[in-house]
Amino acid sequence: MLYNYIKPENLSEELNSLVNDTRGGIPTAVFGVAFSEKCHIASCMGYPVIYVAKDELTAKAVARELRALSGKKAVYLPAKDDVLLFNKAFNKDSLYARIYALHQLSKGADFLVATFESLLQLIPKKIESFDLVVEQEYPFDYLIKKLLDFGFTRVEEIEKKGEFTIRGDILHIFPINADAPIRLDFFGDELESLRYFDQLGGKLEGKLKSFTILPTVDFTIDECEIPIIKNQLKSELTAFGVNLFASKARDIINEINEKLEVNRRHPCLSFISPLLDCMRGSIKDYMGQEAVVVYDEGKLLSDSLLGTLKEHSERCLQLKRNCECFSFTVNQLKTDKTILKELNFSRKLSLQSLTTAIPFFNPLKTYRIKCSPIARYSLHPEDFFEDVKNWKRLGYRVLVCCGNTERAERTFNMLEDRKIFSDLGNDFPENFEGVKITSYYLASGFIYHDAKFVLIGTNDLFAKAEREKKIKRRRNDLYNAPEIGDFCVHEVHGIGIVRGTKKITTTDGTKDYVAIEYRGGDMLYVCVDKMDSLSKYLGGDEKPTLSRIGSNEFERVKERVKASIAQLTINLKQLYRDRSEQKGFAFSPDNELMEEFENSFEFEETEDQLQSLAEIKRDMESTKVMDRLL
Repeated sequence: MLYNYIKPENLSEELNSLVNDTRGGIPTAVFGVAFSEKCHIASCMGYPVIYVAKDELTAKAVARELRALSGKKAVYLPAKDDVLLFNKAFNKDSLYARIYALHQLSKGADFLVATFESLLQLIPKKIESFDLVVEQEYPFDYLIKKLLDFGFTRVEEIEKKGEFTIRGDILHIFPINADAPIRLDFFGDELESLRYFDQLGGKLEGKLKSFTILPTVDFTIDECEIPIIKNQLKSELTAFGVNLFASKARDIINEINEKLEVNRRHPCLSFISPLLDCMRGSIKDYMGQEAVVVYDEGKLLSDSLLGTLKEHSERCLQLKRNCECFSFTVNQLKTDKTILKELNFSRKLSLQSLTTAIPFFNPLKTYRIKCSPIARYSLHPEDFFEDVKNWKRLGYRVLVCCGNTERAERTFNMLEDRKIFSDLGNDFPENFEGVKITSYYLASGFIYHDAKFVLIGTNDLFAKAEREKKIKRRRNDLYNAPEIGDFCVHEVHGIGIVRGTKKITTTDGTKDYVAIEYRGGDMLYVCVDKMDSLSKYLGGDEKPTLSRIGSNEFERVKERVKASIAQLTINLKQLYRDRSEQKGFAFSPDNELMEEFENSFEFEETEDQLQSLAEIKRDMESTKVMDRLL
């Protein structure tokens, strides 16, 4: 494991002393450290770590580095998109990622990486879950009830996370913690098999022995809480009096009361999270009392904390004037005193590139570690060989993380060609000497000059590092933006004509809206933020009939289309059955030369391009007959 070679006791006395002081409960600050050194110091604590980063991008990068450095589980906790507006429909990706992150923490993750915005948002006391295990018995009715209790929606055909469908004794579920639906086959009440299901091609992939199902929302509402919530909402409405916009508040309250009666796990009920007992959790519920809190650039964090709370307070005031939120809405975020009290663990550490005071943290001991980042050698590889030669001459120990075996062997051979002798492998003495070439992955490295130790990361050496992110198979990736005068299709209201754009000021600020005309001259204004609900009409040259807003005719059209697609699917399945009986030519897998050729491409491919390339290569290497148009 990479961590064995970068333990503080194997590097320098000063670094070891810093770690021991922090472990011993002395509030400590370290100055003059860059990104990679910060991650390394945080990985050495030996206790659970809560790493507070300045922004989302930094937090995600820190989580990746901590996983690579320690070999342990590091979880990034995202913030939900918006906690103030009463949304009946919104993007749930960040919510699902947050629920999954909290579940991982409850199962003993070693590192939590988050921003203050994320930590300020309300946290549930616990995340429910239930396990599906092959060869165990699950009464079908019980399983369906459990999914509904967890907020899943039963549909005819699965399209997105949080949905399930039933086909006889087969159950398809799209969990929030999976990139594809799973298929459950039953024999009676016994779960016979559990596999991923390709919703596009209908192909079954990857057998599973078990799977953990998580809820689609992070709150639960007990029956006994409903009367208390309704009384609170009633008093809130009374407080608005004769306000001109009081009808907005009345509509919101009526909708909440309806959902409380028929669906207590509806996502829109997160609007009343401050009233729910289950949402009064603390980060200590997940990380325990022994954790180390690491502040990355405390002055920036302090500014971010105060800025987030100020913006939140101002938005609450504006929304309340327009009767779109209530007095409890401000409690969707904790106060600065509350969150800092929650983070008042016995072990605290501040990591800073510059020497600045931190308003909420006073260290009793300070350190300045003599370290520096690694140069980027990808564009000038000869500099790498020259630096390795000099480090070796000066008695430095050098550990190179190449990311995979092929790159490690190639780097080793190139050093050998230049008479720079090194060792290849992943198993060395912890206090090794000389130059070691490994297949470990680490994004960026560092140099500890006092310890005469150099760690070179994969991104430092190669133009393209190994991708950690799994390529997702997604639906509806193709988007055609309609222009003025074009016919367009709204996913709810149907076919209209784009008439232009208009700036509209609401409580959420001034934004651009697309104006769409429907039958009878009715106008619909779609915010540019919601353009994914709109697409260009592609029905050919024939002029379509405009839809009427509020009618059911577009729903009837969609039902007819679904029936046609179902028939087309049956025909396609027969075509693929016939093709599966034929055999084609299988190309050989990629070799080292192909990898070098691909790595010479200087631009970063998109996920869609990588997905297409992977699918084409997979088909070419199989004997399956396949036509492809790229």
